Formats: sequence, structure tokens, C-alpha cells
Amino acid sequence: MLADCAAGLRAFARESDIEPWNSSQAEHPLPNYASAADVWMDTFSGRAWIDSAAIERHFSRGKDIRLGFSGTSSLGPARCGRGHA
Repeated sequence: MLADCAAGLRAFARESDIEPWNSSQAEHPLPNYASAADVWMDTFSGRAWIDSAAIERHFSRGKDIRLGFSGTSSLGPARCGRGHA
């Protein structure tokens, strides 16, 4: 990610149901959060945990978000022209 940022590429931090927001780490609530341009929010279990408060938490820190959901991720194998492994 550091090399991507140095090359001017847009990099994302990720928050998910298995990689949750760590409120006890104010400066680094997610890995690479400070250097990430935006946040990818995802769910792997199908549990609906993404709500307006979770989204606003990132907006208030100047981050945009992208949403992905298990089985419908825009970066999934079907969209990349590959079958599931």
C-alpha cells in the first residue's frame, strides 16, 4: 500500500465484519487508515452491520467509502472474468 500511495494510486483501508473498527486506537482504527484515500466496507457473514453511523464515521474523517457484500463484490471472480476457485 505504501508503494501504491507513493506512486499516486488510490489505496483503501478495509472495515468488515471480520476486520472491525478499533475505537481504542484513535489514530489507527484500521490498518493503514491514515494513508488510505478511502474505506472499503464489506461483509463476509451476510450480517447487516453497516449502518449510517458506520458510514458517517468515515465521512467525518474525510474518507469516502465503497461498499461490498459477500457474493456481490464488484471485485469478485465473475467481474474479473474468472470462475470461483
